[in-house]
Amino acid sequence: MPESESEYYNRVDMRVYRDEIAPILPPEVLDIHAHIWSKSLVAEKKYNRYAASDGYRGIPDQYGYAELEGSGRRLFPDRTYHAVCFGAPYPEAVQLGTNDEVSRGAQEWPHRYPLLVATPTDSADELRRTLLDGGFYGIKVAVNLEPHAYATDRITHVFSEAQRKLANEFGLMVMLHIPRASRLADPEHVADILRICSENPDAHIILAHLGRSYCTWYIRDSIHALKDIPNLYWDVSFVQNAMVYEILFESVDSRRVLFGTDLPVADVRGHRVCVNNQWVDVTRDRYSWAAFRREGLQT
Repeated sequence: MPESESEYYNRVDMRVYRDEIAPILPPEVLDIHAHIWSKSLVAEKKYNRYAASDGYRGIPDQYGYAELEGSGRRLFPDRTYHAVCFGAPYPEAVQLGTNDEVSRGAQEWPHRYPLLVATPTDSADELRRTLLDGGFYGIKVAVNLEPHAYATDRITHVFSEAQRKLANEFGLMVMLHIPRASRLADPEHVADILRICSENPDAHIILAHLGRSYCTWYIRDSIHALKDIPNLYWDVSFVQNAMVYEILFESVDSRRVLFGTDLPVADVRGHRVCVNNQWVDVTRDRYSWAAFRREGLQT
C-alpha cells in the first residue's frame, strides 16, 4: 500500500525537524517572505502566474491566511509562527485587488504583517494613502514578468522614486525582487542598490532570494560591494545551495540575514540544485515544470 502523506510527514519531515532543526530554533519564528492569493483572483487569466491551470501543478490555486497557518504549523509545529505576507507581485494582481485582500486578512489573523505590492506607475499620493489606510508594514516591489520587461528592467524602474522616498520617510521594509537573467551579478543592479541604499538610509532594503542567487556565480563577486551596507538585508527564501550560504555568512553580518520560505511554493517537496550554472527544481513528485525523483525511490 502506498505511503500516505501523513505517514511520510511523520517518518521523514518530523524526524529531520526533531533531530536537526528544532534544537537550534528560538521559541518564535519570523518568515520574512510568504505569499497570499485567492482562487477568485487566480481565476482571472491575467493573474495565472502560478496557477495550476497555467501549468504550475502542485502550486495551489488558492492560498489564503488559513492555508498559510496550516503550512506554518506543519513546518514549525511547536513554535509560534510569524509571517510577512504579500500577494502575487505583479501589476495585474494589484489591479485585481490583491492588496485589499492581504490587508483585510492580516487584521483577522495574529502574527501577520502585510506588505503593499507597489507598481512603478503608483503616484506618491496614492502610495501614501494606501500604505496608511491598509496598515502595511512596507512595500513589495512588483515586477513585470513579460519576457521583454523582465529581461531589461533596471531596479530603478521597478522600484520607483516615489516608492523609495516613502520607504525612507516612513522607515519601511522593502522586499526587492530583482529582474534580469544575471540577477545580482549584473553590475547595473549593484550600482542601483548602492545608490538606493545611500540615498535612502532610513529604508530597510531586503534582497529577495539573496538577489535570486540560487547558484554561486550570481553572488560570488557582487557581494563584496554590498556586504557592509547597513540598511541592506538578505532574504534567504528558497535558496538551497550550501556554497551560496558559505559565501553569504563569510561576508555579511548575520544580523542582516533574514529567514524566509516563499510559501506556498516551498510546500512542494524537493530541492533546487545548480546544473551548468543554471538552477533546476528536483521534486519528489512529478510536475511538468520540474525534474523529479525516479519512481520507486522511498524518500
